[in-house]
Order: sequence, then structure tokens, then C-alpha cells
Amino acid sequence: MILKGHDWLNHVQFSPTDPYTLMYAHEGPSDKVDRIWAIRYDGTQNKLMHERTDANETVNHEFWGPDGHTIWYDLQKPSGKNFYLASYDVQSGQRKLYHLDKVASSVHYGISKDGTLFCGDGRNTALPAAGSNTQGKTPWSRQWIETLKPIPLDATAATDPKMASWFDFNNKVSGKEVSLAGWLKPERLVNLSKNNYLRDEPNARFSPDGKYVIFTSNMFGSSYVFAVETK
Repeated sequence: MILKGHDWLNHVQFSPTDPYTLMYAHEGPSDKVDRIWAIRYDGTQNKLMHERTDANETVNHEFWGPDGHTIWYDLQKPSGKNFYLASYDVQSGQRKLYHLDKVASSVHYGISKDGTLFCGDGRNTALPAAGSNTQGKTPWSRQWIETLKPIPLDATAATDPKMASWFDFNNKVSGKEVSLAGWLKPERLVNLSKNNYLRDEPNARFSPDGKYVIFTSNMFGSSYVFAVETK
């Protein structure tokens, strides 16, 4: 027994380089629960990986980076408005944000083995962003498998009013300053307009060699596993 509780726990993942560190999630309303936790194999060092700092802030779909000490996750501040792919380094405590335009956001993200490229699986036309309220309006949609290229945030962009609106430069998370890494530029690979996300979330990820993005889809009726070249 590592951890005993009465909560809805899920998404259990060992670090790919440290088999003694385990990440897991508290499931529930994403704007209410403290979701991402890490714990040692002997039940010690149970620690929250992201503390909410804003009302209606959501954290979802965490995954380990290939280095085994960086946790990546979907961060929305507030939900459905400002989108980020965020990370937390369990060794250094450093936090990092990449901004995404709303039309480039996804339900799930993945990272290549060399850490230079991300991928996403889009979002359902029938569903708004997690925790958001459409108030009877048609939810926005973007159903694509895509790669996401990190674009560094240079000194000029950091002083641009448009860029500044994407980030909260005074934000503090768990006492650590957030490093504003840049933004993610999407490149569309597969149109999933015929995929029913309520049945199958594509959950895209890279092949070990980084040459393909692998995902599931029911766009032809039954569910299949597909691979698309990244170049």
C-alpha cells in the first residue's frame, strides 16, 4: 500500500527514468480539485505539483516528459480563456509556460523523445473547454491532430502589449516565479471533423523515433489506431 484515501484517484504514471517516483491525479471538477500529485514508492514525499492561484483555473491531463523529472499539463487561466501548456520540474521546482491560441489547444498533449516538439489531439465540437460556460452559445471547436512547435519568447515580444496580454507577469505559483518560455505554433496533420470525441479521445503521442504521431479515431465508424508522419 502506497497511499490510502477516499478520493477519486486516477492517471497513475511512473517517471520514465525514476521507478520510485509516481505521479497521480485527484479527479473531479477541474476548477475545484487540487489535481496533480507526486509520491515516492514508499508513501513518503506526497506533494501537490500545482497550486491554484486564480478563481476558475483548471489543470488537466498531466504527463511525464522524457527526462523523467518534468511534468507537463494543460493549464487554463481562467478556464476556456487563456490556454497554456505548463510544466513543473520536480528536481529544481522551476515552472514554465507555453501559450497556445484557443484554436490551437487540445484535450491531450504529447512530447517528442528529444523534447523539441509537442503534439495535440484537438477538442470536441460538442464540448466547451473544461469548466467553461457557453450560456447557450455554440461551443467553439477545433478537431485536428497537429504538431506544436515551441517559439521562444524574446525580449521584444515580452514588452509587446499583445504578448503581455497572454501572460500574467506577476503570477506566483507555490512561491516560484513562472518562466515564460514562449508560445506554441501549430501545424495541422489530420482533420478529425468526423471523429466523435465522446466515444474516443484521440490522445495523440509521438512514436519513439519521433517520425510519427500515433492516435485513435472513430472517423470511419469503428475505432482504429492511426499514425501520421510529422514531416
